[in-house]
Amino acid sequence: MSQLSTLTYDEAKPEVQGIFDALKKKMGMVPNIYATVANSPSALKAVLQFGETLKQGEFSPKEVEAIALAVGEENGCGYCLSAHTAVGKMVGFSEKEILDLRLVKIEDPKLKALTNLAQAIVRTKGYPSQETVNDFFEAGYS
Repeated sequence: MSQLSTLTYDEAKPEVQGIFDALKKKMGMVPNIYATVANSPSALKAVLQFGETLKQGEFSPKEVEAIALAVGEENGCGYCLSAHTAVGKMVGFSEKEILDLRLVKIEDPKLKALTNLAQAIVRTKGYPSQETVNDFFEAGYS
């Protein structure tokens, strides 16, 4: 069975090496997920552009990471939890806050409504309860 490899810098195409350089500068490393997606330079560019586009939305960097932590927990994805724990620290969450976000036990009512909705969307495959949606709106989201 064929598998995609995680590319090293030297194995990557020149256009990808430039992206790897930018990732190293921004994050201090090239996460394996990007090094694997880099087998297709177009896919890597699309994934990174998608992330940049999301940053232009309503959610703050902390809220984006809160969602990622809650979803990673709901999906049981150790890789995601590890990566977003690191990024969560970069955006200012403490170790305790990160654990609380994963377990939807965060004290901040707005973040709690956000993470509760994120996990409910995953758990119900896109059909959270109306109460959960109402809590999200009542917390101040639009």
